[in-house]
Amino acid sequence: MNIDLLNNKNYVDKLPFTKYDLGWVVLCIGMAIGSGIVFLPLQVGLKGVWVFACTVIIGYPGVYFLQKLFIETLVRSDEKDSYLSIITSYLGGKWGACLGALYSLSMLKSMVVYSMAITNDSASYLKTFGLTKLTFSDYWWWPLVLIAVLSFIASKGERLLFKVSGTMIFIKLSVIVIIAFAVIPSWDVDNISSIPDVSHLISGIFPTLPFAIYSILFMQILNPMNIAYKKRENNKELVRLKILQVHKIAYSCLVIGVLFYVASVTLAITEQDAIQAVHENISALALLAKIVPGSTIKIMSVVLNVFSVVTAFLSIYLAVNESFIGFIKTFSEKLQLKMDNGKSATISFLMIVFSLWILVLTNLPIVKLVVFGGIAYGIISCIVPGVIILRNEKFSDLVSFKVYFVIFIGLMMCIAPIVMMLS
Repeated sequence: MNIDLLNNKNYVDKLPFTKYDLGWVVLCIGMAIGSGIVFLPLQVGLKGVWVFACTVIIGYPGVYFLQKLFIETLVRSDEKDSYLSIITSYLGGKWGACLGALYSLSMLKSMVVYSMAITNDSASYLKTFGLTKLTFSDYWWWPLVLIAVLSFIASKGERLLFKVSGTMIFIKLSVIVIIAFAVIPSWDVDNISSIPDVSHLISGIFPTLPFAIYSILFMQILNPMNIAYKKRENNKELVRLKILQVHKIAYSCLVIGVLFYVASVTLAITEQDAIQAVHENISALALLAKIVPGSTIKIMSVVLNVFSVVTAFLSIYLAVNESFIGFIKTFSEKLQLKMDNGKSATISFLMIVFSLWILVLTNLPIVKLVVFGGIAYGIISCIVPGVIILRNEKFSDLVSFKVYFVIFIGLMMCIAPIVMMLS
């Protein structure tokens, strides 16, 4: 395609939007509507509405800026492979290996959160609805079966994910709106605490910020999307514009839907309810199914919870698989082993399933896991892209206050666990 057309603003504004682009919008939304939707209302219930309002003002613009900067660092690279190869091209082998490992761990952390939510919430729902007297999450085989089945579906590629996730994501977006309206009768203005003092506000913002960011963040799927578009298009500028178009549409949909939903659910649960859910290591949706009267909320909560976590799991598998394959190829080259794509994919699949299963059996507190996982995200999605842009002349056109703001957000996410422990 003619580069002059791509640089023409009128053409860019009318950039064709295809079914393939829509598929990625759907996967981006599916990626974001996961741990944020499922656990953010609990954190808001614990820290208060005013803390949440401050984190949204800080975090939501930060998400838009950091994902745009992350996209620029991905697309402008000549690499068409893993995040490891892209970072290595900018920072060299040693830094690339370290940050590639951190990227893999951060992606794996998200899958652990979703795997634990799937394991614990599914068992909770089965017992809540009287389908079983047993708590299946107490048995070692339950998480293994769930993780293996979902990983197998996700491993079959983006086309199948478009088909499997598309309908589920459309349904859960509809359910978000239904639940937000359905819990209105359970609203209680007493759940809006008085404006806290400055010290409480600041101490609450840090651990709540990761939850606010995760509620609309889909950074994990950006490099798989970058790789997919580069395989389809030879023009790097067209790839950049296409991905930015997908990003803008997905981000706008998420901000509107998530804000309305979280605000509505938060008004329907008390601080004591939130404390109980955190103690039981279940989500806000599993909590709603227990405390809100009526079958509509129970059914909608189950559908949204299951679909949110499952579609997020399926979407992030692409990122985890991509990072694992990157390491497998790197080590096989160093050991001078012949490793084709099929073998790499099989080894990656087995590594992911086994790692997730072992970590889920520990039953780590999900809320704390999300906050501590913010360290890796702060470094990978905020600080690293910011440093790359500031150090590399090819990104001189991107240097502005937005870069420093994104780095600041990353530092806040890194500090969040320390503030949570001290408070």
